[in-house]
Amino acid sequence: MTRAVLFLVFLLGCTAGPQVLLAGFENTHFVRASDVAGVEHVRYEFENASTYKMLNIYALSGAEQAAYYDSWVRSFESIFAESEAPYPGAVTKKIVCPDEFLPVMQGNVSARAYRVFAGSQKTVGVCSKDLVAYSCLMGVLGCEQYLYEFKYCHTSSGESYDFSKLAQNLTCPQTPD
Repeated sequence: MTRAVLFLVFLLGCTAGPQVLLAGFENTHFVRASDVAGVEHVRYEFENASTYKMLNIYALSGAEQAAYYDSWVRSFESIFAESEAPYPGAVTKKIVCPDEFLPVMQGNVSARAYRVFAGSQKTVGVCSKDLVAYSCLMGVLGCEQYLYEFKYCHTSSGESYDFSKLAQNLTCPQTPD
């Protein structure tokens, strides 16, 4: 059962970077810690027959966080933007995702969270019911010291999974003193 309350778990004494888990991501497993261009990054994942969870945590604040956040939103929105067909023909001149497969903003003002559909490889941007394998909640949450990038997917046959409780409670966790 997924609790819809956001919380923070600190593993003190760790030098691998920020290690925090959000509610709904408690049973994820540490995958790796890295330092790319001076930015600490930690990744957690979980997968079973019906669920896939991914949580990336970046040690970013201020202008760096705002720049990453803006870049993430632009990249995400470009997946669903109308575009010219690479080989336009008599029937297809533009590639357009039907409205029922477009992202739906979920949650509150603290997080940029979207309900989207994904294919069997958990990649978002699926715009056809026969390709839908997962309904996902994904997005970014900027907090004081960290930026959280999350994806929570549940198996689907073209129907949207109800992520409303999880999305409504996406807020920055309290850090210990």
